[in-house]
Amino acid sequence: KSIIDKLTLAGKSGEGLYFIDKELSTLDTQN
Repeated sequence: KSIIDKLTLAGKSGEGLYFIDKELSTLDTQN
């Protein structure tokens, strides 16, 4: 899935913010 799809799904869950934080950290590490 694309990142947007993941963020949309995460936003619907109780851990949305945590998931987005984790995803952004992963992107920062990769760059």
